[in-house]
Amino acid sequence: MRSKLSIGLAIAVAVPAGRAMALRIENGDNPIELDFTEDAAFDYHFAHGNGNIAGPATLPNGNVNFNYDPTSDNYLDWINRFETQFSMGSWHADLRFDSALFANAPQVSDVSSKLGTYLAGLLQNRYVNNFELEKVSASYTSAHLDATVGDFYLSYGRGLVVSLRKIDALGVDTTLFGGTVTARTNGFSANLAGGVTNTTNTDPSTGEVAPDPNDPIVAGRLEYRLKQLFAVGVDGAILWQNRNVLDLTYYQPGQTSLKQYPISLLGFGSVTAATSLPPRTVTQNYSATFELPNLWNHGSAYAELVHQFQQDNPTIQTQGNGLYAGVNLYEGDFTLQAEFKDYSYFEAPTFSSLSPVAFTAFSQQDVYNNPPNLEEIWQEETTTDNTYGPRLRLDWQVSEHFKPYLAFLYFVDKESAYNIYTGSSGLDANWQQHRSHLAFSGGYRREVFNDQSASTGGLHAAEFWLQYDLIQVLTNRYALELDGLHRTHLDQGPLLWDQGYAYLSLRHSRFSASVGIEYYTYATNEYQPWYPNASGSYNINRNLLVRAFVGGREAGLRCINGICRNYPGFNGGTLEIVAKY
Repeated sequence: MRSKLSIGLAIAVAVPAGRAMALRIENGDNPIELDFTEDAAFDYHFAHGNGNIAGPATLPNGNVNFNYDPTSDNYLDWINRFETQFSMGSWHADLRFDSALFANAPQVSDVSSKLGTYLAGLLQNRYVNNFELEKVSASYTSAHLDATVGDFYLSYGRGLVVSLRKIDALGVDTTLFGGTVTARTNGFSANLAGGVTNTTNTDPSTGEVAPDPNDPIVAGRLEYRLKQLFAVGVDGAILWQNRNVLDLTYYQPGQTSLKQYPISLLGFGSVTAATSLPPRTVTQNYSATFELPNLWNHGSAYAELVHQFQQDNPTIQTQGNGLYAGVNLYEGDFTLQAEFKDYSYFEAPTFSSLSPVAFTAFSQQDVYNNPPNLEEIWQEETTTDNTYGPRLRLDWQVSEHFKPYLAFLYFVDKESAYNIYTGSSGLDANWQQHRSHLAFSGGYRREVFNDQSASTGGLHAAEFWLQYDLIQVLTNRYALELDGLHRTHLDQGPLLWDQGYAYLSLRHSRFSASVGIEYYTYATNEYQPWYPNASGSYNINRNLLVRAFVGGREAGLRCINGICRNYPGFNGGTLEIVAKY
């Protein structure tokens, strides 16, 4: 590897979502609008920018230290997104180009050594220059008909059957490239959709690049809604893994059976992978939904039942069922929310055809359905294959300014052979005519081995957490904000680790300044546990905003509603400019 500096630093200049040009042509009742948006980021990563502190490269016995990772050091990247939107009356068109350029990317000088082979594996399909026509679509919208050709998001019900959407916190932006049409009349609505999956190709946090999965999906939904009385629906989706992408797997340096595969069909750049013949999975999900939007002016109810067929190869087929039901009831100052899930051999989420070894940063978050897991949004519990149980929450509006709540859940995880118990409480409070407020919650979660385990009654894991957000207005233009999350987690072993963050901010109508700390102590032998930082922003005028950050952001596992991925840490500084002109 190239020589590295001992102190990590990264500097970024970004212009996200800045409108570079807008054109409007008056055309009677159908004016023509043409908008241009540029989102560009320039980053320079110095040594230890990913928070990795494991070293040296080799152990005393001469073996490679597989925690050693200098592959995020001393490189530059420029990641750009250019989008143009056209609209005229009922018509809308969108065109987006994504590009990524890398300079001074780490390289391996000797791939024949054990260390070189290991580092070459970490650098596989990273820092690949590319330019792609990422999203393109044309849409027509009217009172009774919506139609789109090109890229579109797709989600039915609560996401059990199909869910292709954008999750900014995980860098997920998955669309279906094809066509969709929705027709509505006399309470009936019908949707038909089909195409191949299209994902973002460059992960800015790691520099990893992956091809579009191009997994074929066809889906349809029929619903009948009788005003505010009830709604019934049926929907289904068939999801195929793309054999060509599924064939791409991890390769070793010096391997001869390699394949160059284009990142996308409409762009420049390719990845390198070995080829294999893994079994292809075909998933079929079919569901029925029932909704009561108004329970005698005191609540609402929703239920969804799905049946799944999954074919892993010509001789192996599995079946499963998924059920989600929820009821909201309110009477006077009280609101009760009751939810129930029952997933019996229901494989979810359905992953893309990208190899989890060859494309680590993409495979786990590029998913095509996402059933409710009813846990805290950041909770690492991802298993939904074979679990059931309820979740209850009771809110009490004590006064206009004070609302506490209690919540409890109990799940039986038959796949992992433990039961999950969680109790939590919190409150929302406000004062100074609702200008100042407090949101606070805390809870305890416990996983206990059940009678399907040889360790019945034993503790598998336990966790305590606190989460808070306090804003106190000082004057008409100044306010203080304190927000944070703390988790203390005990795993079987025992292994005790903490994770969380805390920020104190001074806010003004034109500027803000913050100091904070993030921490994650799960793997202290590989990543630094503590990441102090400071940041600020300043509105120079209504069209120009400048943000600055110096310090670190935590490394570790990050989850959003059961979809998880490992993020590298960050150490250094960023400068961000948001301009509209």
